[in-house]
Amino acid sequence: IGAQPLPILNCGLTCQWHESLTIPMEEMGPIIQDYLDLIEFANGDTDTTWGRVRAQMGHPEPFGLTMLGIGNEQWETEKVDFFRRYTLFEEAIHKKYPEIKLTEEELLLKANAWEIAHGGKSGRTAQQFIDYLLGKM
Repeated sequence: IGAQPLPILNCGLTCQWHESLTIPMEEMGPIIQDYLDLIEFANGDTDTTWGRVRAQMGHPEPFGLTMLGIGNEQWETEKVDFFRRYTLFEEAIHKKYPEIKLTEEELLLKANAWEIAHGGKSGRTAQQFIDYLLGKM
């Protein structure tokens, strides 16, 4: 059907409408590693740990994962450090898998939330945030 996989990854935050529970930043390492393992499972050669598992499950060819979403309807507030978390994932993923893209729609949503959380600063500020996340700054 031509569909592509697009996992949406939890960023260590629960639903902010209900609880706003967070995983402490110093405990994020294993979660980030899980997501790196997910990418290896989806795209790794069969001589890698997780690519081998995929092959043993009956799918030796990579799935061709090209993009991820980080967080699901989270935003930055005085109590929730979403962008710090987002940046942790983005840097770790792109360090090991620079070919993986974060969806542009997600970046725009995050930038708009960032703009609102920072007192309605200009669209130029939101664009600077997008440029920062895309590595243009």
